[in-house]
Amino acid sequence: MGKILFFKKSVSDRKIYLIILLAAFWVILSGMYDLFHLSLGAASVILVVLLNRRVISLNFYSQERSNASFRIHRFLVYIPWLIWEMVLSSIQVAVIILSPKMPINPSIIRFKVRLPNMTSKVILGNSISLTPGTLTIDIEGDEFLVHALTDEAFSLISSGRLPDYVGALFLSESKDTLQSFKIIRTADEL
Repeated sequence: MGKILFFKKSVSDRKIYLIILLAAFWVILSGMYDLFHLSLGAASVILVVLLNRRVISLNFYSQERSNASFRIHRFLVYIPWLIWEMVLSSIQVAVIILSPKMPINPSIIRFKVRLPNMTSKVILGNSISLTPGTLTIDIEGDEFLVHALTDEAFSLISSGRLPDYVGALFLSESKDTLQSFKIIRTADEL
């Protein structure tokens, strides 16, 4: 219960899920329930599904055979937490920008994580980039390369909180997801 195995479904199941998701999204965003707007929504959904039929049929996860599956109930906790962290980081970056001394200390962070699949690594990389003051530069295997504006900007990573939260989306136990962490201040250290 609480597991989404979207990527293990057949192509036709994925198309049906996509149609339902897009239609619901259209109705929620448009707020119009008359025949004209609903028919525009239906036409848009059909067009998107037709244009993406080759992408929908691809199986991006054929090489990933782990027992880890996405846990929707944890995702519902993760999203508000991430939004809150984004707000806090936005305030920190705004204070830095508005400060006359502009107290930045740019650095590159190289770290390794123990996550079960590529999807979890992409979620971690995107979460890092969504947080103001940090940007994911590269993901290669289990190793991440991230640019940070200040030392406070990468505190979610160095403390292991962000990798642990992402690990909890896929694993029943996600302690010590962060395996190694190195701060790079000069080009020679790269």
